[in-house]
Amino acid sequence: MSKLSGAVDIVAFQDGHVDFDELYDYLAVNKALAEKHNFRCWTNIETFDRDMPIKFLPIKWEKMLLKMNAAKKAKIEKGITF
Repeated sequence: MSKLSGAVDIVAFQDGHVDFDELYDYLAVNKALAEKHNFRCWTNIETFDRDMPIKFLPIKWEKMLLKMNAAKKAKIEKGITF
């Protein structure tokens, strides 16, 4: 990480790599690591459902809200989506 110091300002980890019950912990750990190395930490909220084979349908509002609330609880500064 020291090689990235000064070269990276913001990191935004995708939230689709963990289950919903692990999301807060995932975000909190990544935020702590980012802060340790003086990076700002955002979240990259996936707005499609990985449960569907081949075609990724948009997620339901309840899932989006769950993801946003986990990021808020982890004190993530901002969010982006795709």
